[in-house]
Amino acid sequence: MTYTMSISARGQVTLPAPLRTLFKFADGGQAIVEATEEGILIKPAPLIEERLAEINSWVRRANVPPVMDIDEAIRQYYLEREQR
Repeated sequence: MTYTMSISARGQVTLPAPLRTLFKFADGGQAIVEATEEGILIKPAPLIEERLAEINSWVRRANVPPVMDIDEAIRQYYLEREQR
């Protein structure tokens, strides 16, 4: 499936509706944009509720001590996530 998009003077593009539906882009939501060797990758950003659930699940699995600083716990979560 290939589409051509226009780029506005402000650098904005509109993702075609079939792609927004297929990849579950939320109306008014955010996207993650990455530069790759092949070009630009645009993917939906996870909703904050999904991210919090993922972090909470990790905290339970990792047996994070209750006295651990939340910032440190989140930093460790992202370090482990990057290593996958």
